[in-house]
Amino acid sequence: MANSSASSLTNSSGAIEAGNVSQSQPELVDPEPHRIRLLSWNIDGLDLENLQTRTKAACDTIVTEKPDVVYLQEVVLESLQIIKSNLPGYNVHPAADKAYFTCVLLKKSSTVFEKSKIMPFTTSRMSRNLLTVKAKVKGIPMYLITSHLESTKEHKEERKRQLLLSFKHMMEADPTCTVIFGGDLNIRDKEVHVAAYIGCNSLTLMCSGINNCIVDNRSWRCSRHHL
Repeated sequence: MANSSASSLTNSSGAIEAGNVSQSQPELVDPEPHRIRLLSWNIDGLDLENLQTRTKAACDTIVTEKPDVVYLQEVVLESLQIIKSNLPGYNVHPAADKAYFTCVLLKKSSTVFEKSKIMPFTTSRMSRNLLTVKAKVKGIPMYLITSHLESTKEHKEERKRQLLLSFKHMMEADPTCTVIFGGDLNIRDKEVHVAAYIGCNSLTLMCSGINNCIVDNRSWRCSRHHL
């Protein structure tokens, strides 16, 4: 299976600190009121070998980990149906309905969906785009943004352009909302300097010293995750 570590950024509007779950939610008691769980995973739907088994295993992991928000990349129509069938506790918001695409999953018991938007990367040669979902997560207004940026070394300029467009989109969001951008960014060591874009911060660095805040430390360690 593809590595499920997240490459995530948050804007400077503030760290993630859970609030109260909306009274409209069916879950009466939140076992982790102080924590928001987010999982990002490229589930490799383009590889048809054992696709059903692998997708079902990914769903089992999501059920076990109980994330409030899930960013998925390389979802195909067949795996999308498996996800919808095996994760009834989540609302699924895909970025397309053909080829392969990203999805944002929202846990029904801890989120309230407001709206979604798909922004195409018009110069992409791989039909890549930026998916934004506005929602309340445990009462916190958020913009949840995911993408699968242009792949392979040969397309580094387009990939960096897409990343900068993603940062720009983050910074233009409602400043009263927390913005989290993550996904399969395909960033290499020589390209990661663009992460210094003013106002954007790595969740790995922001949360490393905070008690009860767990972030996969492989985020942005690009030399270990070349594609």
